[in-house]
Amino acid sequence: MLTQFIDTCELDAGGNPYTLPEVEQWVAKTAARLIAECHAPFKARVWPYRQGAVTCISCDIDGRTQGESFTFQAVGRHDFDHDCPYVPDAAEAMHMIGLLTRRIGALVQLGR
Repeated sequence: MLTQFIDTCELDAGGNPYTLPEVEQWVAKTAARLIAECHAPFKARVWPYRQGAVTCISCDIDGRTQGESFTFQAVGRHDFDHDCPYVPDAAEAMHMIGLLTRRIGALVQLGR
């Protein structure tokens, strides 16, 4: 799987996104791992923050037995080789979080 690339998902105002195959693969792989390791039901807390000039979107996902934290860093490109995935922008981060939380059936809380 290609893990570093500049393309973005097509996210139009009508809510009809086109998701890049590489993003779909990351979501599918991550969701399968969360389901296997953390077990449903899932709760997710999502909030933004800035770290210097970088916009970040954090997502803590708690399952029945354990949890995992993700921090998506908006740095202008995709790179999934990090503990904190790099994404082109905050819209891409929110799209990926939405795909992931829907795939695992998480109850989502926005803000902190």
